Amino acid sequence: MLHNWWTPGKWPNLNSLSSHGAADLLFTTGSLAGCLSSTGRIQKGQKNAEELLSGSIGIFEHVGAKRRAAEARIELALSYYRQGMFSISRNSLLRVLGELNAEDSELRSLALIRLGVVERHAGHISDSLSRFSEALPYLQDGGPLVTGRYYHELGTTLQEIALADNRSEDLDTSNHHFQRAFYEFAAIGHHRYAAVVENNHGFLLLKLGRFQEAEIRLVHARKLFEEFNDVVRTSQVDDTLARLYIATNRLNASDLASQRAVNCLEANDEEALLAEALTTRGLLFCKLKRFTEARAILEGAWRIAERCGDSEGASRALLVLFEEMYNHMDEPDRHYIAARMRELLEHTQTASTRCRLAKCVMLISTDTP
Repeated sequence: MLHNWWTPGKWPNLNSLSSHGAADLLFTTGSLAGCLSSTGRIQKGQKNAEELLSGSIGIFEHVGAKRRAAEARIELALSYYRQGMFSISRNSLLRVLGELNAEDSELRSLALIRLGVVERHAGHISDSLSRFSEALPYLQDGGPLVTGRYYHELGTTLQEIALADNRSEDLDTSNHHFQRAFYEFAAIGHHRYAAVVENNHGFLLLKLGRFQEAEIRLVHARKLFEEFNDVVRTSQVDDTLARLYIATNRLNASDLASQRAVNCLEANDEEALLAEALTTRGLLFCKLKRFTEARAILEGAWRIAERCGDSEGASRALLVLFEEMYNHMDEPDRHYIAARMRELLEHTQTASTRCRLAKCVMLISTDTP
């Protein structure tokens, strides 16, 4: 529909448009560029989305369209998040929330849900839950798309807390939220989001050791994403399948799935997802006793996650490196890793991660002559 005005990766034709029309076109193309990039249809397309959305914000603010500027800032924050720029995304969303009218429930709920997602990926689990609690009163004015997003993201946060801190009541609640989110998305025909829920639900079942049920859901989610030609989300499922295959000792299958995930994510600009996939691949190489390669991969995952502000992801990479390769490190390497772990202890809000990091640091201290 937009081909007369815009070619993906380019600046749109704004000739003869009014200021409002130009801002609308920049907003629409910016949002679309971000979506296309997040599916892998445009490689490295988030920078183009960032430019377009920034242009729309400038014009909206110039003509006094404050609400539309806020809407564009929320989309821009999503682009920052997709690139792994969590701190910038968080600050953008906080600015929007500070400027929106209290009665603007639709945008406030969307901003709060996305802020909850950013906080979760940054390892700030408690802050994530607080944002979802803030969003809850505004849901009654939204439709199933908003409520589906809310329950899916809240379920994912509760899942992380439950698995990390062994809280079975949160597992039950998370499972319920996933089922509700799937129903909401399926009811309005949003099968892409329904497949996202399937992938996360499959991950939950994997962590619970229900491998057969997990594989059924993951294979179904992957099939849906392939039908949508959504290569980025297909790679997310591949990463989850790789973890499943490690857990069930199917290492050759894990190698194939993991390589597919890493290859796809390296070609796109989803940095946080790449860090997760690299951590999985590093763990696989440890299982295969390919320790030299594993170390390089895990250190790469840690650096990418740290650059994103993803303290939880950085912790996961370092913990795999330390726990799987401790006996293959010399003393200077152990102390270097311990120093990085001490830094991460100051940022993570997950009790089990803090406990594991502290145990690793303590082990080094007791082993030192």
